[in-house]
Amino acid sequence: MHAIRDSKFIGQRMRQLREGVGLSQSAVGALLEVSYQQVQKYERGINRISVEKLQRLAEALRVPMTAFFEDTPPAESLQEQVEEGRPHYQLTPLSDRESDVLRWFRALPDEEWRTCFATLLKLVAQIQQR
Repeated sequence: MHAIRDSKFIGQRMRQLREGVGLSQSAVGALLEVSYQQVQKYERGINRISVEKLQRLAEALRVPMTAFFEDTPPAESLQEQVEEGRPHYQLTPLSDRESDVLRWFRALPDEEWRTCFATLLKLVAQIQQR
């Protein structure tokens, strides 16, 4: 039987996974349509995240929903995977274009620029869905 996970555990996993791919709280906030302060509250377990938002985050991070409920592998295991270029959770390899976008995002000088970039991508995607 699996352990029941509380909001604090799920929030800690959110943070680990977010940091693992180099996303800021502001970028996640833009993706979830909440403030970075709200993301902080999710990550600290102060507020509960909805299933819909958790699913959106899982899709953005390219992890299964179960990633938020599983125990963390030992740090040395995660470090080995990062050194080998294998993120702990990545269902499909990134395309060259996706890798470029991630590289450009990480090269932005500060949080404000990253938030603008994430918002722009989100708006373009929304326009394309119409």
